[in-house]
Amino acid sequence: MSNEPRLADAKTGDAAFKGNLGMVADVARSFRRVRGDETYGNNGTRTLWHQGKLRTDLLSWETRQGVIVRQELSFFGLVVDYRQGHPLRTGHIRTDEATTDPGTPRGNMVDLDPQLSRIALEYASHLLRNVPERDFFAQHLLKHINDTLNAGFEESHTVISGLESYAKELPETVVKTHISVPHPLAHKAANRTRMLAIGLLVLSGLVLGLGLGALLW
Repeated sequence: MSNEPRLADAKTGDAAFKGNLGMVADVARSFRRVRGDETYGNNGTRTLWHQGKLRTDLLSWETRQGVIVRQELSFFGLVVDYRQGHPLRTGHIRTDEATTDPGTPRGNMVDLDPQLSRIALEYASHLLRNVPERDFFAQHLLKHINDTLNAGFEESHTVISGLESYAKELPETVVKTHISVPHPLAHKAANRTRMLAIGLLVLSGLVLGLGLGALLW
């Protein structure tokens, strides 16, 4: 059984909805880019990962040309799925599914909503709006979510006209989370260097000892 937290059942504007917005905003404050393996695969895309607490994940697939072809935002058991050239989709992560590793796609664990869920989009928009130092990838999905809400529902949301001012690559000094796995050959080279240094120290000690012994003799 999945032990992920879920939002209380609510309708837009009621007390439960407002309480859920507070929980979503709290999660947003922990949201940040995770530096992992961002190399391009054989299909010409790379995967970028943003993470927040309580299993909140945003995965973005970007081509070498800088085009985002897919994004998947999952939070509180909800999923918002963006595919280039297609309408947004929403869904729910099945409660009977085992929890996946953080940073892995969850599309095969999702029951898609038969109709686009307005309340899921409202929560997703609120989450991304409250992310501190929002970058290009979070802003890209927020734009598509708000455009969808503005097109399909009466209440207006912030219209995002451009993404040029939002950074794709943040300095390492700003992004503190950095996942790195040392290469095995580098590890072996470090061990050889360490052993060589120890050997030189031992040899120096022997030479010094022989020299002192000769002087005393």
